[in-house]
Amino acid sequence: MLKLPSMDTLVKQAIKANVKQFREARKEYHYWNDKCNECDRGSREYLKYTIFADQHFYEYVTIKDTLIRLFPAQKQMIIDCLYDGRERSSS
Repeated sequence: MLKLPSMDTLVKQAIKANVKQFREARKEYHYWNDKCNECDRGSREYLKYTIFADQHFYEYVTIKDTLIRLFPAQKQMIIDCLYDGRERSSS
């Protein structure tokens, strides 16, 4: 008989498949955002760094929002796992 995975198992697998990319994009966003803050707002570098920061921001937010849209009942577990690596059971 075929045993289907539980919803929590599916959510954890989805998080595991995306957490590395999420954290890397978030790290890159903070790096480029800090570079923006170090530049003169009128400079060419500021515009370039802003584009890089925006790109990474949208990437990590899209990963989080997609997981939440797929599994809305496990929103807090998704957020906890993505941001600080803890796995919690859904409430």
